[in-house]
Amino acid sequence: MTGKNVSFLKRTLNDRNGEAQLEEKDYFAEASLYYGKRTNRGRALAFRRFERAAEAIRFAIEELSPSILSGCKLEIGEAEYFGQAIRPLYDDLQKTSIAARSR
Repeated sequence: MTGKNVSFLKRTLNDRNGEAQLEEKDYFAEASLYYGKRTNRGRALAFRRFERAAEAIRFAIEELSPSILSGCKLEIGEAEYFGQAIRPLYDDLQKTSIAARSR
């Protein structure tokens, strides 16, 4: 990552359930998503880079099957989220105005 795209994530804990959350600005940071996908030769590791973390989160939840999602990894800055840990980020994204601005 370079220049304006660098975002230092500050994880905060949700008092209700201890889930990691992102600050609003971090939904606009670059993100990388690693996941398995089926090919003619079996399974392969796929990689996608997204300009905004919000796009990566949305893709992971809306486009990947639950079995693929359970084995995926999302990197936003130095933070890593594995499998179902992405779901709370998606739910938080849907509750805020970030969803409309990140499309």
